[in-house]
Amino acid sequence: MGEVRIFRANVYRYRQSFVQVVARPHLGLYISGIEHTRIWLPDGKLLFDRDGDMGPSLYLRLPGMKSDFRFNDKRENWVIQMDMPELAYDPETHLPVWERNGYRFPLPFDLAVSGEELPALRHQFARIHRLLDSNLPRNIAAAEIETVAVMSRFLADVPSATPESVVEKYRRLIDEDRNFEHSLGELARRSGYSQAHLRRQFRKHYLIDPAEYRTGRRLCRIMELISHTAHTPKEIADMTGMKNVTHLYSLLKKHYQATPGQLLRQYRGPIAPQKHME
Repeated sequence: MGEVRIFRANVYRYRQSFVQVVARPHLGLYISGIEHTRIWLPDGKLLFDRDGDMGPSLYLRLPGMKSDFRFNDKRENWVIQMDMPELAYDPETHLPVWERNGYRFPLPFDLAVSGEELPALRHQFARIHRLLDSNLPRNIAAAEIETVAVMSRFLADVPSATPESVVEKYRRLIDEDRNFEHSLGELARRSGYSQAHLRRQFRKHYLIDPAEYRTGRRLCRIMELISHTAHTPKEIADMTGMKNVTHLYSLLKKHYQATPGQLLRQYRGPIAPQKHME
């Protein structure tokens, strides 16, 4: 998931009340013992204010966040302090973001941990602690790799928008238009927003332009028809919203470096219909 440098890895098991401002990114495994917690984001926005035990969780805390905790003597809280240049706070979404290869992936601050998951995670954090404590370069590298493995869990649980958000509705309408009968502009109007607005939101939410996404869907449909039906190239062009076979030819040459006829022969064999293949 990227590079990480660990500075400290500790487990805390004692009663404590304190207020702190986070100086460097923290990756933590909370297990038990909290009585009250209040967290502020780097821009001063209150993230949450809770009384009582919140249950086991993985959590991320970023520089500038302020924490106000009260723990009892049942406390068990594992903390890794680290540097991860690709991890930052996004003031627009109020979420951590992982920047990689020009993309920005939003991450949750907290992940609930089930009882079944907890023993393995506790073992991972204990192993990271032991490896780092050895002060051997090989073991420190192993601890950093193990930390990245834990961090990858946050990427697998990217925060979603509210149920059936506008941009999700737009994507669903694109997916349901299997015969490509409607333009992206028409589908945008059915979503209730302008195409320009939905294009920006689509790129932000899914990290791809809606036109690129739709081209991918069209190519999947074309290859499905080539591989599993007896339709001619002209019929396939008609069924996937192409104006003529020439457009089908251009699309397949651009993305697969092959003509419709070449793909038909590849997937259907020499007995495939020869008319309009090229």
